Amino acid sequence: MQVGEEKKKDNVVKSAPTKEAGKKSEAKAPSAGKVGRAQGFARGVASELKKVHWPTRQEVITYTGVVVTAVAIVGFMIFLVDEAIGRILRLLLG
Repeated sequence: MQVGEEKKKDNVVKSAPTKEAGKKSEAKAPSAGKVGRAQGFARGVASELKKVHWPTRQEVITYTGVVVTAVAIVGFMIFLVDEAIGRILRLLLG
């Protein structure tokens, strides 16, 4: 390359699949009935469940404590705001 030249990337245009391409894939899977699809779905679910990071008992206890504490704090804050608005309205209205 010479000074001032920029490296150009190849512009690759991908064409959209045609209707014929879709028909070919349908023809390859003749057992794609309801039973075959259900079996494929079940295999996929089992595969994904193997990938899940299941929390330990200690993690569940910790996360539960965090959630309960956060809910209690937010609930208390809502209570305070509600009481303040209620007292202000009682003073203004009567």
